[in-house]
Amino acid sequence: HYPISIIYKDTDGAPINVAGSSATFALRRSLFSDPVISTNATIDGVNGGITFNVDPTHTANLLGEKDSEKFLCGAVLTLANGTKVNLFQTTVDVVQNVVRP
Repeated sequence: HYPISIIYKDTDGAPINVAGSSATFALRRSLFSDPVISTNATIDGVNGGITFNVDPTHTANLLGEKDSEKFLCGAVLTLANGTKVNLFQTTVDVVQNVVRP
């Protein structure tokens, strides 16, 4: 699997307790398209840990016959009180694995 791990910290660098929170990661071809990958995080509340596991089955047929493609991805944390926090938004270049059977 392909883990994406984040430690949610305050301005002093101390982990923020995110117990009772949830987080979602999404990968999209364009801003308004449906997610091609969407997964929930495993939360390590006291330590501020947020880990998204992207399974190889999620990416196996993502590119079809293309060598590579640019995608949008992002994650949002929903705190126990309902407040939403954007963890990140970026673009990623997904490329075919050249070392495969």
